[in-house]
Amino acid sequence: MDLQLLRKFLVVAEELHFGRAATRLHIAQSPLSQQIRRLETELGVTLFTRTTRNVTLTAAGEAFMPEARALLAHADRAREIAAAHATGKRGRLRLSYVGSAAFEVLPRLLRSYRRSAPDVEIDLREHTTAEQLDALAAGNTQIALLRHTPVLPGVSSCLLRTEPLLAALPTGHRLAGRAVLPVEMLAEESFILFPRDQGPTFHDQLISLCHQAGFAPRIRHETRHMATTVSLVAAGLGISLVPASVRALRTQDITYVPLADTAAGIDLTMAWRTDAAGPTVHRFIECARAWIDHGEIATSRAGAAPAG
Repeated sequence: MDLQLLRKFLVVAEELHFGRAATRLHIAQSPLSQQIRRLETELGVTLFTRTTRNVTLTAAGEAFMPEARALLAHADRAREIAAAHATGKRGRLRLSYVGSAAFEVLPRLLRSYRRSAPDVEIDLREHTTAEQLDALAAGNTQIALLRHTPVLPGVSSCLLRTEPLLAALPTGHRLAGRAVLPVEMLAEESFILFPRDQGPTFHDQLISLCHQAGFAPRIRHETRHMATTVSLVAAGLGISLVPASVRALRTQDITYVPLADTAAGIDLTMAWRTDAAGPTVHRFIECARAWIDHGEIATSRAGAAPAG
């Protein structure tokens, strides 16, 4: 059914005068009258009773009027929904993240994204970096926040943030009262670290930092989740080196001490599949890049890596 004819019918029904209706519609009266006749022919009913003195709605016209309004409202809603999906304001987004991103960067990004796309359904999954690389390669995640810059076909990335590393120590540890901590002072400690097969970049960076300080770390426990690492440190089972954002996970049983090596930092990267990036992905990337451009989530080294 012609939606324009429905709109014209409603104007005539409201005015009950073809001349006034034609003025509202900015058309001549004769074409308007012909178009209403065409609508009546299409419906097979008479909508208006016309006399030389007035125009009134028939019973069929009275009944048709609310239905016509509902049809137009539904059509307008359908257009709005289609436009929202086309611009990434509605739809679904599959986003994965490493646990340490959940303390600062992820909440900030999601708040910004929610303001831009409040009706997008977000499927959030916490995964290790290795799991996210597999998910990107298989197309099972659209956006990944990970501690690695992936080099994969059809995958692009940009640097979100470089965070300083902190020593996470049990409260009461002999080194917990220091303002800064040289890495070499940790040589005799038992370490709780991320397993290499789940986060090779992060793991290798921590091992390299210890080697540069003249020792190989004694790894007592390996954990796949940052919250578990912090819990084990708080329990006195060892110490760890963690991104600065983990400090948001506060507990009276753990103390965070900055490292004396100010160059020690770990990157958080955002990656996405370029060959399957729909409107919701593009809108999320725009939000993230706006934060980067304004320096909201980048520290130490800000900027974006070239798209892969």
